[in-house]
Amino acid sequence: MRLFFTLFTLLSFSFTPLSAAENGAGIGYQPMIFSINIEDPNGDVDSTAGLYPLSAFYAIDGGRDIRYLIDASYVSGEVDAGVKQIGQEFTAIFFGAGIQKKFRLGRSWKPWVGVSVTYINASYTKRHEVDADDFLVAKYPDRDESGFGLTVTASSYWPLSDKFDIGVHAAIDVPINTDITRAGIGLSLLF
Repeated sequence: MRLFFTLFTLLSFSFTPLSAAENGAGIGYQPMIFSINIEDPNGDVDSTAGLYPLSAFYAIDGGRDIRYLIDASYVSGEVDAGVKQIGQEFTAIFFGAGIQKKFRLGRSWKPWVGVSVTYINASYTKRHEVDADDFLVAKYPDRDESGFGLTVTASSYWPLSDKFDIGVHAAIDVPINTDITRAGIGLSLLF
């Protein structure tokens, strides 16, 4: 987790926003409610959902109606085991870089829609399967994976003050070579 904050802090200070928050540039914090799906090579895994408060981004103005994003998220949780369902604990760090375009759909509604290439580093521990009486049937070794995915994003903001915008952000992963995906929605604070 220290790595998450260190890298995000370094990236945040290596760029200077080119415009105010109203133009989509700045630093943002976005606690998200994610649904997590894991494809396990040893069998089926139930999906899980939860609030993941460690999600932040940095937006750089790219000119009229374009912005570039650098984002980072940390998720962790547990999936319950069941009959023919593998239970496990997981942690994953997502780092993305992408582009969003502003669509002017109305006077007060101008959502940003885009795509990011996302690097994912995930760890799966305490992998096991149980029977109908919750007795251990199988135990599997821990595993780690790293890979890439595409993340489709959409955001919409409204001014909260001269320096802050509040909004809604949604994201869904399309895995390329990873076993974990997430889909989520949450509040976003841009400053």
